[in-house]
Amino acid sequence: MNVEMIWKEGHHFQGETPSNHTMDYDSGPKDTVTNGLTPMEAVLQSVAVCSGMDVVGILEKRRKKPEHFSIEVSAERADTH
Repeated sequence: MNVEMIWKEGHHFQGETPSNHTMDYDSGPKDTVTNGLTPMEAVLQSVAVCSGMDVVGILEKRRKKPEHFSIEVSAERADTH
């Protein structure tokens, strides 16, 4: 799988997925309006959705249909590199 990230301006990048979905990523000072997810937000959401898809897949194999399902994930950024 290959993806291309295209720089738009500032810290704003846009990428198109192999399945033809466009995603915008941006990063700016805290509490500013940006053009999309920060890369760290995208990673955190990816971890959550990957786990969620596994759980839903297991339930489907057992012929169980959830009425409601959500995942909450929290993380803290390190103060230093």
